[in-house]
Formats: sequence, structure tokens, C-alpha cells
Amino acid sequence: MLISFIIIGRNEGRFLGRCFTSIFAMVKRAGIEEYEIIYVDSNSSDQSIEVAAGFPKIKTLQLTTIYNQSMGRNLGAGHASGEYFFFVDGDMEFREDFFAKVLDDNKKPVHDFISGYHADKYYDHDGNLTGEGEFNLPGADKYVAETGGTFIIKAEYWKKLNGMKNRLKVSEDIDIALRMSRIGVLLCKKNEEMSWHHTISYHDRKRRWQTLLNKNYFYAKGVLYRMHILNKYIYKRILKHDPTLVILIASIISSLALGSWLYMIFYPLFVILRVILSRSKDFIDKLLDIPFFIFRDIQALFAFLFFYPAEIPENKIPYRIINKRGD
Repeated sequence: MLISFIIIGRNEGRFLGRCFTSIFAMVKRAGIEEYEIIYVDSNSSDQSIEVAAGFPKIKTLQLTTIYNQSMGRNLGAGHASGEYFFFVDGDMEFREDFFAKVLDDNKKPVHDFISGYHADKYYDHDGNLTGEGEFNLPGADKYVAETGGTFIIKAEYWKKLNGMKNRLKVSEDIDIALRMSRIGVLLCKKNEEMSWHHTISYHDRKRRWQTLLNKNYFYAKGVLYRMHILNKYIYKRILKHDPTLVILIASIISSLALGSWLYMIFYPLFVILRVILSRSKDFIDKLLDIPFFIFRDIQALFAFLFFYPAEIPENKIPYRIINKRGD
């Protein structure tokens, strides 16, 4: 069985070497001999291409003018020959024993759609390590309709779904998990430590507001929720991640139905309550969270109603082959 590792990245040069090294160590530990490694770069301006060139057996492709994570994974899959695709974000560093733990006696993944747990290693904007998270394993395998960017999928399913939707700037991984659920396949999230994720904290003030200003929530919430409005699994996600959005919608409907905008007061009160109950201990962060949640919810609702990004045909997305043979 051939397995294709497909790594995507943009300006991940400082972590990419760790990612490649951990993959080679992982396949060696698992006793895998038939594999290929494909790296798809999204027009990086750092040393990512040079890092990839320093490793053997890596096929390197580069998106040159337009790019996002969906395009990168689709391009890599289009050049892959494996029976299974192992998608990897370039800022991941695997535990050496993970792959061996998700293979059966015939060296095949124990499930057709599978992942594990990662722990975050947090950095500031200058690249300095500032903290580390924990794996927090649940104690048993779980079957869920969601995934991050690092997962294994049987190529047959990937092709059946025609890969990822490149109209999604973000949350393309959640989308494909939800589409897999429609055909009766949930992600098997193994109760195993999979990788370390090298990243800036998701709660970093600058990162959060950049995400908002880049309109990422148009895609991550508004467009994604509309695409899967008839999927039962989306509602658990909405209630877990966007309770303030639910209250905003309920307040608007109540105000229109009952003829009084006084019902809108429940929305800001709920936002304030959520901020007060949040884990953040920084007063400034809590204060800034109030307008952050309000603007994010408005973005999501606007996108749900009015934002319809177009899918770009794969043959219209330019790229170049840097190392075709992977040697």
C-alpha cells in the first residue's frame, strides 16, 4: 500500500524542517516502505523552498499567484498516487510513534478517515516560544464530524467528494468532515498523541483582530454554516463556538416578530456575560472581546445572507513544479 503525505505551507520555513524530519522518523518507526512526500508551497517569501530542497524524496510544487489551503491540498492530491492521503500542515511536528498506532497488522490505517490529538506550542510574533499546551486526551476514541488540517483519508473518498472547496478561505477542513458525514463517514479521532502544533496563540490579540479584519469569519462561519444548514452536525458546532451569534439571530427575530427593538438588548448583555465568564484574566483582552464578538457575529450573519464566493476551476490556478521526482 502506498501512502501519500501531502504537506502544505506558506512561510513556515522555521518549522518545516521539524515537520519533514518527524514524518521520516514516523514512517521508519511504523515500518512503512512505500510512501511519497509531496510539499505544496503557497508562494512563500521565506526559506520554505530551500528547506524542502534539503530533504530527499520530497516532491515540491508551488502555487504562484492565487492560493489558499484548499488549493494547496487539492494540488497535492492531484499529484499523489497513494491509496491513502495523509494531509499535514507545515507547522506540525509528529510524535514518532503516532503512525504506527493507527495502522493495522497489514500496515493500513484502521479507519478510512482518521486523526489524533495535538498539543500547541505558542510563539510570539518574533518567533520566541511563550508557552505550551497539553494533549488532553479524552480516554477513548471519538467519532466526530470535524477535523483540523492534519488527517488521513482514503483517496477513494477524497476523489468521490472532489477534494476541498477552494471557495473557502478557511474552515475547508471542517467542510470536508461535514461532507464526509453526509455519506456516512465520521472522523475517527484516535485517543493518541499525534503532534505538536507550532503556532501563535489563537487568543493572541493581534492575531484575533487580523483574522477579523481579513474577513476570515465570512468563510469560517457565515459561508460554512449556510453550506451545511441541513447537516445535523453543524448545529452542535454553532452552539459550541458561536452562542452569541445564536442570541443575535434570536434577538433580531424576536424584535421583528414582536414589533419592538427592545429585545435586541439581550444580545449585548449576553456578549458581556460571555466575556465575563471567559478564561482570559487580562482586563484589556476582556474589554476588547466585547466589540470583537459583536463585529464577528455581524460578519458571520452578513456572510450567511449575502456573501457567495465562487469556486475557481482547478485548471485556472497557476502553479509550478520545483522538484517533480522527489529525489
